Amino acid sequence: MFRLIGKPNAILLLWNAIKSTLIIKPTEIDDPNGFPVIGKTYAKNGSLFIGSVTLISEIWETTNWDKTLRFRIVARYNEIENIAIFEMKTAESFEILRNIHGGRPKKSNS
Repeated sequence: MFRLIGKPNAILLLWNAIKSTLIIKPTEIDDPNGFPVIGKTYAKNGSLFIGSVTLISEIWETTNWDKTLRFRIVARYNEIENIAIFEMKTAESFEILRNIHGGRPKKSNS
């Protein structure tokens, strides 16, 4: 999705608690409300990781999701407005894999 919105230097995170929708919109690096996208932004599989403790807390509180699960949402791209739209109501839940000691299993190097 990040590539579709033009790989901006910064993004705006727009949260609508009533609709449970998160919008990611490109912005300029000097935007005081923007999150800069700096340095190594992609994981090996091409995902972009951006974190905001305040936003995540608000999303969990608004959605009442089970905190023992993780959730995935496929974004919609609005080409006219050049935004990515994440509708929390469409989230798919999955369990977090754990090893016998309670931690996450180690990833194989293959």
